[in-house]
Amino acid sequence: MADIAIKSALIVGMIAVLAGCTASAERKMFAEADVKTCTEYGFKPGTDSFGQCRLQLDGRRDAAYAQIASNIGSAPVPTFTPLMAPQSVQAPNRNVSCTSNRVGNTVQTNCY
Repeated sequence: MADIAIKSALIVGMIAVLAGCTASAERKMFAEADVKTCTEYGFKPGTDSFGQCRLQLDGRRDAAYAQIASNIGSAPVPTFTPLMAPQSVQAPNRNVSCTSNRVGNTVQTNCY
């Protein structure tokens, strides 16, 4: 019984460590993207304005996550909206000839 509890604790611990690694990698990815974005905006690393830019990007991301979290379960399901209204297409007037052949339990039809 104690063996199962120890194994369970180890598994939970390993999951927590792996989750931390994922979060750390995600934070690093966002930090690199934020540095690139603020630099592209013209802010110089090490300046107060560069720091403010990074804080604003981080705040926007936090707000977006909060919005997503608040919408879980209540957001409407997106529906497909075609770009163009369906149009009926008329086939050209021509004779079509078809032959059907039984092959086992299926029927093969060829038209020309």
